[in-house]
Amino acid sequence: MQLIHNICLRSRTLCRIPWKCFSTTTEFKVCQLPKATAQLSCIKYSEDVRARNLNNKACDEKHLAGLNSATNLQFNQKNKEHNVLKTPLLYASLSKWYLTWFVVMTTDAGFCLAPVTFDHSTFFFVTIGTALCSCAANTLNQIAEVPYDAQMDRTKGRPLVKAVISPMHAFLFSVFSGTTGALCLYYGTNTVTTILGVSNILLYAGIYTSLKRKHWSNTWVGAVVGAIPPVMGWTAATGSLD
Repeated sequence: MQLIHNICLRSRTLCRIPWKCFSTTTEFKVCQLPKATAQLSCIKYSEDVRARNLNNKACDEKHLAGLNSATNLQFNQKNKEHNVLKTPLLYASLSKWYLTWFVVMTTDAGFCLAPVTFDHSTFFFVTIGTALCSCAANTLNQIAEVPYDAQMDRTKGRPLVKAVISPMHAFLFSVFSGTTGALCLYYGTNTVTTILGVSNILLYAGIYTSLKRKHWSNTWVGAVVGAIPPVMGWTAATGSLD
């Protein structure tokens, strides 16, 4: 930094006593006489220093922004390739496939217990429709419970918690699963089974999930949610609740 020559006046003469400089702030330069009889000081505002610092800061930020953009681009490309390969596993995790498997088993059990002729086509559609509805309900449940899942060892590895998949992506998957499942139930079974399937999504994702940490009555709602799938199998086979 270029030194600032200070002119010190004393009795209308130039003071030739040696002086030293020290900084009090980033914007001021104070020059003080160390051994002078009369303590004289001169303060000058350093506009050039401030402008140089701002310019250097802007250049550094621009450089870092360029590096971050390049890094983010490489990360996004690798993450995109990774997601394409892992998408089926991500969807299975969002759907809680193990829980969906048990839901489908209870639905098929209700269908097989019905005292009617076994219809393979209806059995196929009620199985697929129930599975898709369960996928939708479980995905919506995970979307709502990300902050809580992040605190538990059992659930902190879920895709939404680890930000492997975005909440919007998961929501679109749940909408697609729920819509497709309802259409399968409506086309392959009957209206009663379709209403039960859609109602179970709303009960589990909308009421049960919101009541889990608010009221003990959520256990009753959960019991109804667990009881509906076998009833869906029964109504799919018989066409009614009788």
